[in-house]
Amino acid sequence: MSATTPPPQSLAQSLPRRATYPSRIRLVQKSPDDVKIMTYLHGICFMPGWSEELMAQTIFSPVNLAVFALVSPPRQDEMIAGFLIAQAVVDPASGGEAEILSFGVLPDYRRQGLARLLLHDITRRLAGLGARRLFLEVAVTNLAARRLYENSGFRPVGERKNYYPLPTGQSEDALVLRRDLAV
Repeated sequence: MSATTPPPQSLAQSLPRRATYPSRIRLVQKSPDDVKIMTYLHGICFMPGWSEELMAQTIFSPVNLAVFALVSPPRQDEMIAGFLIAQAVVDPASGGEAEILSFGVLPDYRRQGLARLLLHDITRRLAGLGARRLFLEVAVTNLAARRLYENSGFRPVGERKNYYPLPTGQSEDALVLRRDLAV
């Protein structure tokens, strides 16, 4: 499925209900039909987007969690407007670590609190699994995301040179951020 082909609407409507938020926003965990829609959304949010094969390997790994933000615009069907994929590696003896692998909100739904809700939801889920630290990478030029993460308790702990490929063929540096989770 290409980034220009819309996903079947029935996929969004068939997802299980997990949590309800005000303003007609609902967060749900992944279901078996989510590969096509996740690949489509990832392709809109990132260049280059992930392939269906990589998306399937990622979201169906037993150590990964994928969560969608569904919205109900006035007089329209519910639709997926954002996603967050995280990985948890938890050691019962010493606690564990988690990492945000990919996180995006469709352009028309940015700056409406969806990213904050997704981030809050996944940190709660990961802490519930026993993760004590959460890491992520963010492009040094992505100031909106960096502000969201800073306001959510993340702090810089490192840098990855030439981490994100750009459409120009060049690369962009990433900051490595960490947040301690309450268990």
